[in-house]
Amino acid sequence: DSQKPGEKNLSARKVQVIVEKKLGVSVPSRTINKHFAEGRVGTSPKKTGPKGNFDDESVLKLSNAMESYIQIQQLNGGSGDVTYKKLEKLLKQCTAKKKDCDCAWLLKRLLEESGADINAGRSNNAEQRRIMWTTHYNLNTSRS
Repeated sequence: DSQKPGEKNLSARKVQVIVEKKLGVSVPSRTINKHFAEGRVGTSPKKTGPKGNFDDESVLKLSNAMESYIQIQQLNGGSGDVTYKKLEKLLKQCTAKKKDCDCAWLLKRLLEESGADINAGRSNNAEQRRIMWTTHYNLNTSRS
């Protein structure tokens, strides 16, 4: 299908020899045939190990919820409630049906996905007003 005009068909054995010469890795010809049949030519290998507990959509929803919770707690001055232990406990409650869930690992992944800063506290109101006032227009008009 993706063969360009004038290209020769390569057998799995020929591909095996090419890969071994270029990369120094021996790949069985059966594996090459299997990847070709599945349409996985030119892609990275699948991760080994058991299938994860959560699909990408669930992780995205949990990540958004975690980020919102953290921001709301910080805005309300409850940054003491935003600790790893407390967030992990909340995550355990959210994933109670998943018995083999590693909540510490999942929390780390969610925090990386969301980019939420759990160490940030409530901002100082006076400082926040100064930052909001400091615009290009306000700085230029205040001098005259």
